[in-house]
Amino acid sequence: MNVSPIGAILGALLMLLICRSLFGCEVRSHQSAKASKRYKAEVPLGRRWLLLDAPRYVRDKYSKLERKVIKATFIVQVLRGMNLTLHALFLPVIVGALLADGKWISRIFFSYILVCGGCIILLGMMEWSFHPNRERVRNGKKPCNW
Repeated sequence: MNVSPIGAILGALLMLLICRSLFGCEVRSHQSAKASKRYKAEVPLGRRWLLLDAPRYVRDKYSKLERKVIKATFIVQVLRGMNLTLHALFLPVIVGALLADGKWISRIFFSYILVCGGCIILLGMMEWSFHPNRERVRNGKKPCNW
């Protein structure tokens, strides 16, 4: 299946924005309201977009529900790495879409989609491993460690 260059660029941009919004929601879920306001006030937009300063504004905290400390700083560092990787790989997608022929455009685009999908799956696996009892409680069942 051949993808047009504009379609490849727009599709890759859409996937980048989806992943970045998921990463932003995840960072925000590990911040208090005060820390979130301070983060928005003190950090410029470009550094916030790339999540460069996010680990400094997120703290590890104890969860009564999980009965353990949630390592939020580690999660945010992994998110920052995935975000920088996706942004770094977006440039070859643009260059490849503008310079390559139809077969290579499709390969580059679908490989970028696979990388984005892998990041989303990794985010879900991190959420599941750090918050295993959240779904049980949400469905009205007691956590398995009680």
